[in-house]
Amino acid sequence: SQLGIPADGKVILFVGRITQDKGIQELVDAFHSIALHDVSLHLLLVGPFEDNGKAIVDSVSSSDVATRIHSVGFSDEPEKYMAIADLLCLPSYREGFGTVVIEAGAMALPTVGTDIYGLSDAVVNGVTGVLVPPRDTRSLGEALTRLLVDDDARLRMGEKANARACSEFSSAKCATLLLDDYKRLLNER
Repeated sequence: SQLGIPADGKVILFVGRITQDKGIQELVDAFHSIALHDVSLHLLLVGPFEDNGKAIVDSVSSSDVATRIHSVGFSDEPEKYMAIADLLCLPSYREGFGTVVIEAGAMALPTVGTDIYGLSDAVVNGVTGVLVPPRDTRSLGEALTRLLVDDDARLRMGEKANARACSEFSSAKCATLLLDDYKRLLNER
């Protein structure tokens, strides 16, 4: 309610630096296209503006969908926003690893992202989310629409994302793997 999003609204969440390299242009353009036909859609941007990010978001400021784009800036509690979202969208051009995808999965959110190194490791395409080609606004919009209209598929992918986050990326498992790697490196000396 603080953001002006109705309880029955559908929320696409982006968490990260709001900049061209994160695919913000494609996300804003895809959202503009699909939100013109669905007034329940909202885009929630969590993260700081960098480079031309603000200009990209402002490029639709005179559009009918502008009031449904919510930017909250940086947050050290992104889980608050994940709790109200229907899915995460990360249309990045490059990622080391999609940590935010695993965090979203822990909150049972599927991800629509780009099929790039890093995200293709974090998203199991068709299982925990959907991967589309980078810089492809049309494919991004189609993938978002498919998941937003198919509640069963979206919820099923969210459940699978949660199970994967818990089994493959738990803090205990990651700590054990890190310690094992340190031990291996020390023994190689």
